[in-house]
Amino acid sequence: MLPELDCAILSILYKESLGRSALIQKLKEQGNCVSEYTLRRQLETLEHKGILVRQIGRGGTALTPKGRAVFEQMYQYAEHIRPFEEM
Repeated sequence: MLPELDCAILSILYKESLGRSALIQKLKEQGNCVSEYTLRRQLETLEHKGILVRQIGRGGTALTPKGRAVFEQMYQYAEHIRPFEEM
């Protein structure tokens, strides 16, 4: 299972590629306040795992095919356990 911040990052990047500033803003809108340093560290970790790619310049950060698969598995898992949480 991925940490909560990683899950939030994946859910945002699944929809669109973003730079760090825009990503920080989207995270804040979801209630995840992180510093640029913390986000940079998390992005480096996810990149090292092959889940995302950080592009040079204005390309932003995007999910790799592996990252998209991880997000989809995470989403399916969440949908699967939701009925049990409502009991």
